[in-house]
Formats: sequence, structure tokens, C-alpha cells
Amino acid sequence: MRYGECFGRRDGMIHTARTPPDFPFTLRQPVVADLIQARPFNLGVFDTPLPRPILSRPPRSYRRDASPSTHVTQDMTLVDSIDPAVFRTAAIALAVSGTFALARILFRHKPPAALTEQDMAVLTHRVRNYDTAAAAFAVVAAIGVGVGFWAACRAAAAEWDRAMPAHAFLYRTTSGESPDWLWALPAGFTALIGAYWGHVLAIRVLFGRDGLAAWLLVCNHKAGFDGHRFLAALSVLTVGGSLVTAGMLLDYYTRVEEDRFVENDLFGLGERSRPYADVTKVAVTTHTRGRDGAESEQSRLRVYFSDGAEWTASPAEAYRPLAEFLARRTGKPLLNARHAEDLAKR
Repeated sequence: MRYGECFGRRDGMIHTARTPPDFPFTLRQPVVADLIQARPFNLGVFDTPLPRPILSRPPRSYRRDASPSTHVTQDMTLVDSIDPAVFRTAAIALAVSGTFALARILFRHKPPAALTEQDMAVLTHRVRNYDTAAAAFAVVAAIGVGVGFWAACRAAAAEWDRAMPAHAFLYRTTSGESPDWLWALPAGFTALIGAYWGHVLAIRVLFGRDGLAAWLLVCNHKAGFDGHRFLAALSVLTVGGSLVTAGMLLDYYTRVEEDRFVENDLFGLGERSRPYADVTKVAVTTHTRGRDGAESEQSRLRVYFSDGAEWTASPAEAYRPLAEFLARRTGKPLLNARHAEDLAKR
């Protein structure tokens, strides 16, 4: 052991290891504080840096360089500095792991009692090329189901729009994008389900009932649970959820009529109608602030109502005709400002 590498207490004083008893080298209080905080320091004749202490996080009472409020700020800064993508990745990994763990409990795989390891090896060798042969059918099924679901939603939205009362403007999004993108999310999930069932159907057609049974047995053995029953239940939930989502999106719109402003929120129940007498301001802002206070250039059309509600759409350039229409119908001037906060005094 080298001098300065560890410390021991003798006679009520702290000495360096292997220090002769007649050498009263005592560490002063500032050095003790540095030891607790794991700070490298120089002992003069002993020029060996200290190892990390056992305490991974020193008590706050020993921290002389910061107040308790500073510690809270430092902790919050450390968390806030982590990339949000890390949290999203961790959440996805946790959800996937939890799903498969639950599947092993709810959909247990029970292979035939007479099936041996040698028999399983033979079946695995037999079905080794089944997935490759059926892959093209899965892709075709996914495209067909996804596009079909998207087209059906689009046609239903068109019929819904035609059945509405007379209006000057009708918006299904407030981001300036085409409403056709709304149906992409539920259509994508149904496409994934269609891919699996197209894959199963292709194996049944190409390799017969026995081939499908052998393929399912091998897949369940590899997964550790009955994957076919699991995906059947998942299919019901996914298709049902996609239909509910599509129905909610169909009932989500903003309709501007000659004498009133009508909103139907995504999670609302029924329409909410306001006469133009309830409009207090019609404004366009050019910048927004994030949660961290950072400024970004993003134009927004803002419509304020007497009950404190606010309707926004971005970019404002895409809604310029609506802004002029509202200014004309409400008799309010079209205000322009940099931030929404600047409109409070106007």
C-alpha cells in the first residue's frame, strides 16, 4: 500500500496509512470536506490522488459550496438535460417487455406430450423456408388492407362533409395539412394485422393444413407462448381501436358558417357553437415560445372568445382567407403581434 491511498483514525486524529505514530500529520477540516466530496487534492509531500469514497452521493449537509435550493436546481437540470428520445425508447422497451411477459401468462403454449426435441428439430427444418415463401403475400395483404381502410375513411369523411349545413370554411386539421393524413394512423395499424393474416393464409394455401400446423407449433415453441392466439386477440383489439379512432376523427372538425363559429373537439361530445358576437380578438402571431423559453418562428392564427377559449391554427398563411372572413364578419380588426403575450394589452 502506498502513502496517501487510504486513511484511518487513531487517537481522534486522521492520519495517512502507514504513517509513523511520531509523525502527527493531521488533515485539516477543508481537506476532510474535499475527501467527502471526492475532490482530488494535494497533501504536499503525499502527491497521490484519493480513490473515490464509499459514499456515491455525499449528504447535502457536507456540501459547503451550494445551498439546498441549488441542489434541487442541479438535480432538475440533470434530468432536463437527458434527451427525451431516451425516455421514449425506454418506455417502448418497457411496454414491449411487459406485453410479452403478459402473453406468456395469458397465452401459454402447451406442446403435444409425445413431442420430443428430435421431433421439434425435424419440424423446424421442415418449415425453415415457409416464412420466405409467404412473405410476398403478407406484403400484398398489408397494402390491400391498409389502402382499403384509408380509402373507406376518406370516402366516409367526404360524405360526412357533404351532409353538414352550409358553411364558408370547413377544416379537419389545424396544421395546414391535408385531412387525408388523418386516416394514415388507423390504416397503418390495420395494415400490420392484415400482413399477419395474409401470411397465415399463404402458408395454409401453399403448404396445406399440416404445414400450417407445423409452422404454428415451431413459432409457438420459439416464442414461449401461443403466438397465434395472442395475435388473434391483438387483431380484435387493434381493429376495434382503429375503428373507434377513425370514428373520433370523422367527428373532429371546425366549421365556419355565415353567422357562427362551430367546433367539434376530438374528445368532446357534440358540437360547440358560438356566435360572432362572442369573438373578442382575431390575431396573427409570428413567433412562439417553447417550454424552455426558447423562441421559434411559427405563425399562428388566433381567435379569442369571450368565455376565455382560444382557437389556433398554423401556419397563419394557410388560413389567411379565414382570418379576413372573421375580421369582416365580427367587425374586429385583424391584429398582428410577435407573441401571444403582446396581445393582452390590445
